[in-house]
Amino acid sequence: MKVIKKFLGLMTAGAMSLSSLPFISAQAQDVSKMTPAQIAADMGVGWNLGNTLDAHDGGSHRKMGLESETYWGNPKATKELIDAVKAKGFNTIRIPVTWYPHADANYKIDSAWMSRVKQVVDWAIADDTYVILNIHHEEWNRPTNDNYSAASKELKAFWKQIATEFQNYDRHLIFEGMNEPRNYGGTHEWDGGTTEMREVVNKLDKDFVDTVRATGGKNKTRCLMIPTYAASSTTAAMRALSIPNDSNILVSIHAYNPYNFTMNTGNGATSVFDSTQENELKQLFNNINNIYLSKGHAVVIGEFSSSNKNNTSERVKWANSYATLAKNKGIPIVLWDNNAPVDNYNNGEGHGYINRKTLQWYDTAEPVVNALIKSYGHVKASKEKTISNCKITLSQKSYTYDGNEHKPSVTVSFDGKNLTEGKDYSLTYKGGKNIGDASVTVTGIGDFKGSSTVKFSIDPANLSGYKLGDVNFDNSINITDITLTSAHVKGKNIMSASRVKAADINRDGKVNVTDITRIAAHVKGKKLLPNESVA
Repeated sequence: MKVIKKFLGLMTAGAMSLSSLPFISAQAQDVSKMTPAQIAADMGVGWNLGNTLDAHDGGSHRKMGLESETYWGNPKATKELIDAVKAKGFNTIRIPVTWYPHADANYKIDSAWMSRVKQVVDWAIADDTYVILNIHHEEWNRPTNDNYSAASKELKAFWKQIATEFQNYDRHLIFEGMNEPRNYGGTHEWDGGTTEMREVVNKLDKDFVDTVRATGGKNKTRCLMIPTYAASSTTAAMRALSIPNDSNILVSIHAYNPYNFTMNTGNGATSVFDSTQENELKQLFNNINNIYLSKGHAVVIGEFSSSNKNNTSERVKWANSYATLAKNKGIPIVLWDNNAPVDNYNNGEGHGYINRKTLQWYDTAEPVVNALIKSYGHVKASKEKTISNCKITLSQKSYTYDGNEHKPSVTVSFDGKNLTEGKDYSLTYKGGKNIGDASVTVTGIGDFKGSSTVKFSIDPANLSGYKLGDVNFDNSINITDITLTSAHVKGKNIMSASRVKAADINRDGKVNVTDITRIAAHVKGKKLLPNESVA
């Protein structure tokens, strides 16, 4: 009773708003309304499909077909692989793609390659993850003034085609303009670059943003990731990044930090994650905060990992620290996985986490993955097979009373797949003949547990015998009528045309907060509704 009194007090308060309705759970913010910072925080821990769609013949830069996907020794990506990554708890999948081996002299991308990339993207989107799609291994894109014109032409040609292909995807799909634009094989490749190199990267970043936005559709508001020079996390590179005047930008950096622990195998290398290493990691996140976050710019760490040095327990310590620091700053972190569980060449590239053939997590890597996901604390793992996690749709949600019993057909789906009545669930109907609320209860069978009840209504054929405000036509105006009207206004449960008429107290042709307030005032006895019939 206290809850009802509190509710009525809220409803009749002068500053009442929809968010104050206690019996209706707040609807999760739609991704289309989110800011880049909100999307970044929601992306959580991600995983890279490394050394797969980005594989190429680096020696000759020759044109390749679909066989390039396995050129570096990894099997072709499968839906089962993507599902396994999602089931582990990853909420973002980054799909690195090398495009130039699949394009002609005019940069036109081969349709078969575009279709293959789209297939993998679709698998990840279907698993309700964020997806980062990029241009990877852009060796043609040396950021110098002499090369800028040619690089810009190629970059814009590729992104015009990619953006057009995916222009109708929602904002779960994120475009990353370049991977690590740098002076490949030359001076200053990994030290943050020169002033000239960093300025050219800024120009290329803007070319990318302008090209994508010009393709229209949902690309107008899509979040776009732009890298620093070489995606470097050095302070020089981060401070030099010029962020375009665009409200949907994410800064992209790669941070295999602390380097001596995560990748270095030469002088200064260590396999122990001690306080020195942790302090270096803390400094990284402080730098990111000072340069970007504190100024309102969202950041994605698109690659990070710790190579296997036969030090799983130390890598777990690193993972706990890294994920906690990132979570506290609202920075998503996307784990690099090249399917190399052992650093056979002693070059710091032992970044294998899941066996692409068996779909089992490597023994030396799974504790690291578990630590990352647990410490970050933001997991959208695969849904449990319960009826409450299913989508239940009725063929009809309201009927006009005619003396017959009505039973709408029911469709039940889980993760986009329709279930089978008698195998996955059973149906129990209640009511359906007399005026008022009726319902059907869906109860799980076999793999599916639990139950859910969905209501439908039987409305009178003649509304003249019912009072305004009696929304469910039970000849009484009470808290139930407020609940039904509020659910309709919030879009939770849309009422039938007859019930809308009964709830439209001021008869302005729409049901809104004003009508809820007037019904609540009537129930509380503050101000009675007019003694008028619905019709």
